[in-house]
Amino acid sequence: MSLKNRYNLWKLKQDFAPGKVFKAGLERSLSRAWNAKYGRPNWFQIGLLHKGAAFAVVVLLLIGSTGAYAYVSPEVTEGSALYPVKQAVERAEAVIKITPEAKAKFYLKQISRREAERDRLKAREVKTVAPAAKILEMASATATARLEIVKEKIKQKRIEKTEELLDRAEENLEKTEKIMDKFNARNVQLREKVKERLQIRVEKQKERLDKLENLKEKKGRK
Repeated sequence: MSLKNRYNLWKLKQDFAPGKVFKAGLERSLSRAWNAKYGRPNWFQIGLLHKGAAFAVVVLLLIGSTGAYAYVSPEVTEGSALYPVKQAVERAEAVIKITPEAKAKFYLKQISRREAERDRLKAREVKTVAPAAKILEMASATATARLEIVKEKIKQKRIEKTEELLDRAEENLEKTEKIMDKFNARNVQLREKVKERLQIRVEKQKERLDKLENLKEKKGRK
């Protein structure tokens, strides 16, 4: 890219970037809203508040009719065309959740969403639209059986990916619980919900370890 083109792109970027007056006004509005609900922020929260102001605008832009549908619908799962939109909205929302309580509520909601997606994937039949797949569907019984195996593998990969995202949300919730304990969060009901959810995580991890131990024992017997 030539130097002139670089300069023109930079100038366009400057022209379309939010002005100082807009940024200052947005920051003042967010600060007033924050102070009204939570009181004056601590020193370590001020930087996060500034960062959250920028991402608040991003969230507003992402949540259109399509983004809203992608965000709330369990039908939008791993492998769906709108799934990257759902993840983008979630990332933006996560940034503007500043207090430990707000983060805990967000992660609990995210965990519920991943579980709904996983259950939907398990119930859904994987459809293939590639020309080769259509040919196989009209071919012999053996070829059709192979196609079903391919479909099942695709389905399992999507479920595994969703499980990984679920585990990540639970890890974030576990970290948030430690912060809530450290700062003695006052929302007792929320803390109880977090503890209940993390207890499910512990039980799930125990089941996984038991399965691994059983597999090792079977291999040892062979």
